Amino acid sequence: MKIEILDTKSEGKSTCYLAKAGIRDYLNALPDDFAAFHIQRDRTNNVYLDRLLETVIQRRHIPTLVLIAGKVDQKKQNATNLKILDGLQRTLRLKAIADSTEIVRDLNLNRTRSEIIRQVSGQLSQKGIDAATFFQVVDATTAKGIEEIDSCLKETQWFEIWTGLSDEDQVRKMLLLNAGHKAVKTRHQLELLFLGVLPRLESHKNKKFEVVREKESSSISFAKKRAVGEFHFAAVIASLVAYFLGKPVTTNAELVLDLQNDDSDNSTRRIIEGFSFKFTSQLTSFLVDLDILMEQKEGSLGTQWLGREVVLVGIFAALGDFTRNSARVSPEKAFSFLLERVRAVDLDIAGFEQQRNDQDLGKINVGTVNKRAVFRAVRDLLSNQITNRVIWAPYFGSEL
Repeated sequence: MKIEILDTKSEGKSTCYLAKAGIRDYLNALPDDFAAFHIQRDRTNNVYLDRLLETVIQRRHIPTLVLIAGKVDQKKQNATNLKILDGLQRTLRLKAIADSTEIVRDLNLNRTRSEIIRQVSGQLSQKGIDAATFFQVVDATTAKGIEEIDSCLKETQWFEIWTGLSDEDQVRKMLLLNAGHKAVKTRHQLELLFLGVLPRLESHKNKKFEVVREKESSSISFAKKRAVGEFHFAAVIASLVAYFLGKPVTTNAELVLDLQNDDSDNSTRRIIEGFSFKFTSQLTSFLVDLDILMEQKEGSLGTQWLGREVVLVGIFAALGDFTRNSARVSPEKAFSFLLERVRAVDLDIAGFEQQRNDQDLGKINVGTVNKRAVFRAVRDLLSNQITNRVIWAPYFGSEL
């Protein structure tokens, strides 16, 4: 691979070269079996990396790739016999993009996707390219032209290239690099998106409202030992997203990515970031009042129940649906009305737990089922369809 060496650093008998090279030059220099390096993992699922084409097309920075080279010739500015120490997942996707570009180059794109996939399915299978990535390249080529994609693949990429590493050193560095790049928990990512909301929530501590961060206590362990008035920050944010969408949501990478990518003035993220101090006061008062009420009616079982993210998301999704479909119902009125209904109706949390524990975990996603059950039950509470006691069995057996 033709490189430009920017700096060097020695470490015992090994040397690290900080260098740059074109993306396509790098991919062309890799051996056919580059993914088979024994200390590397197989391809892993990652929603962010699956959108790497956007980064390439927008000519944004791709984090430095770490390689091992059999030899680096400083005079000729060349690196040979390359292996990937860190960056296999990025490289696999870059390779799929580059290979897709070569396939697309000779295609007539003025046809249906079914016709195109029938023509190229053999090539995609041979090169290990998934259809989603291939059609991302097709769409990009249609929008920008093949010349622009070629130009983007000539962009400069930075590398750390090691020589002289023993097998033991290679494994040690690979483990260190993987530890350093450990994925941030999804709930922590959600919290990071909305850190600007945290000071407003924390300003209401005098109302017995306390916020606990993911880094302080994971959502799973938190729900088991929380005190009345304590709420997990990520659960509150997920609940607000559900409220403004009027439907249950799942805290996963797709949700975080969607919130990051939506830049419109009416996006859920902007609405949450911009809600008023008055709404914050109403929200925190409602949460504390509901928490106290649940403890009075259900004891510690009620406190634990309300501490679960799936329960809060289900409740707020129903509140959001109620305010959307009821004329002139403000958030404050919706909060007050639900408190009134909870006082009047037996929620039978023990019955909820029984239904929850009776679910076949091998056949369903228990979190999704729990959220669905809470959402539908609270929606019926708000519409006065439940008068005395919540019978949970139908809610666990119904679809949204």
